[in-house]
Formats: sequence, structure tokens, C-alpha cells
Amino acid sequence: GMQRLAELVRLLAELRHPAQQMNALLDVAIQATGAEKGFVVLTVNGDNHVAAARRVAERSLPDAVQQLSDSILARVVETRKPVIVSDAVNDTQFRSSESVMNLRLSSVMAAPLLAHGRLLGIIYLGNDQVVRLFDETSLDVLTVLAGQGQWGCWLCRQTR
Repeated sequence: GMQRLAELVRLLAELRHPAQQMNALLDVAIQATGAEKGFVVLTVNGDNHVAAARRVAERSLPDAVQQLSDSILARVVETRKPVIVSDAVNDTQFRSSESVMNLRLSSVMAAPLLAHGRLLGIIYLGNDQVVRLFDETSLDVLTVLAGQGQWGCWLCRQTR
């Protein structure tokens, strides 16, 4: 529960390299929420760039950008608020999205990475096997982790 989350947040704080922080952030988020994959997407001059992509068992994820829904990312960019999509293919807001249909998404959750009111990026989690996987508790966990991840993203952007 919360004790495990606190331990993981401490671990994140000990990592010095931004890439290590982002991979660890995703590993923690995947483990804590039951997601099968996760992404840190940085927003630079209106463009999205995948800075880190992981799947269960702490493995890297090839072709990461092809596995993201543009419409779900756009919603987080536009609202600057976290979003849960419980059954993406049947969701009234997203079922008309080409990316949702092509990717056959089930459960998706995404949260903004903000610093001083500025959007640095998005942490995006998904599970294509289970519908209604994420709930408000999962979203709370992701929001806490997004708060922890913002500085790693900021550092990563400064080193580009």
C-alpha cells in the first residue's frame, strides 16, 4: 500500500541520471497499478517525444511511439488533468479515434508532468488485456508518481 509507494518514491529520489529516473518511475507505476506498459512522453515545442518506454518485468519497449493514442495524449495536453479510459474501444469520447481503434486499447491512464504550471510531459500507462483495470485509487497513485517524475523530465529536457 502506501508504505510500498513511499519506499519506491525514496528510491526514485536516490537516482541521479534522468533516464534512470524515468525508467524507474515507469517500473514503479506499472508495478503499483497493474499496467502492462508505460511511457514517459516529453512535450517539446508542441511535439511529443517518447523519453522512456517500459513493459512488465522491467523491459524496454521497442516502437514505443506507435503504441500511444494521439487522442488520449491530446486530452491530457489540452486539460492538463489526468484521465482514465476504462474501455477505450467502447468509450464514447475515444472510440472514434483512429489510434484507439488501431491499437485495440483496453485500459489507459495518463497524467500530466507539470512544473510551475508548465506541461513538461505525460506519464501514460496501458493494459490491452483488461478493461476497467484502472480506478480512482490507481489514478491517485499515478498522480503522486507524476509529481515525483516531473524533475527527472525537467532535467532530461535541459540536457537535450
